[in-house]
Amino acid sequence: MVDAGLSLDTSKPDVPRIHLADDVEVFKTWLGVNFEEVFREAKPKPGSRGLRVAHLRHVLDGKLASNRAKDQPDIAVLQAALAEQ
Repeated sequence: MVDAGLSLDTSKPDVPRIHLADDVEVFKTWLGVNFEEVFREAKPKPGSRGLRVAHLRHVLDGKLASNRAKDQPDIAVLQAALAEQ
């Protein structure tokens, strides 16, 4: 992805990721999820520049696994969105 002109996000050197846009990150690994399952269900979305985007369920699984205080509002929003599906 760096070869395609995207820049590395070096704000957290211990977390390898690419910065796509404000509030959009691409992680190399993700707590609480299995890569094969996430990749199988991920699909490109409008605005994702052709990159596959994880299903909300997998985003929720990752947030629950890290269980940081700053993730609690996101967890509530994700749970509500998934309940509506």
